[in-house]
Amino acid sequence: MVDTTVFSNVGCTAMSNATYALGTWKYVGWGTGTTAAAKTATVCENEAAETSSTKVTGTQSQNTVTTTNDELQCIGTVTCTAATKTIANAGLFNTTTTGMMMYGTFTAITVSIGDSIQFTFKLQVT
Repeated sequence: MVDTTVFSNVGCTAMSNATYALGTWKYVGWGTGTTAAAKTATVCENEAAETSSTKVTGTQSQNTVTTTNDELQCIGTVTCTAATKTIANAGLFNTTTTGMMMYGTFTAITVSIGDSIQFTFKLQVT
């Protein structure tokens, strides 16, 4: 039995590259709920109309933080197209409708029609 194990630099790069190659973790949703983020969340809380039925497609990339390509990144911009609302959470999904990978809450931002928020999601494999 091994007492201590680590994810090697090669392993970090391999895991990041494999996830990036899937090309699916690039869909962004937003919501108005203010409950703290939880691992059990499957959708954005009180998901707003702009992303409730189809998520916004973001742009994926990889970055080097500690070792080659060890960080996955997705940047997506959501624009308010319905009534003024206060956005307080966002999520990163693997499809345009379901499958949340990352979720976060933040200090609420009020947006009106035409306003947008750019979200950046980063996952470092360490």
